[in-house]
Amino acid sequence: VKLQAALVTTPGAALGFVRTVDEPSLDVTIMSPMLFDADLTGSHVDVKFAGCNRPLYSGTGLIMTGKVALAKQATAAPETCARLLHVGRHHVKEINVPLRGTCSPVK
Repeated sequence: VKLQAALVTTPGAALGFVRTVDEPSLDVTIMSPMLFDADLTGSHVDVKFAGCNRPLYSGTGLIMTGKVALAKQATAAPETCARLLHVGRHHVKEINVPLRGTCSPVK
């Protein structure tokens, strides 16, 4: 499988694309939008669902192209907890680590 992706537009154009394809995001503040032009190629492809013996799709090749948009939803700062990070043999640094499930979701 070979994947190629290139950043193709400005954040403003990427935000417009996200709002076009994801209507629920119209009322949500979006941060860091990126729009990629992606090309995916593969050979000897079998696509199966769990519990099925026969493949849903089987082929000698697969080519997919299109746009991929990524953006983070702006939310409150994540909750954190203090954790000790060992740096080298004799040093310890206390860092704040976000708790699982409190970071902003990626759309």
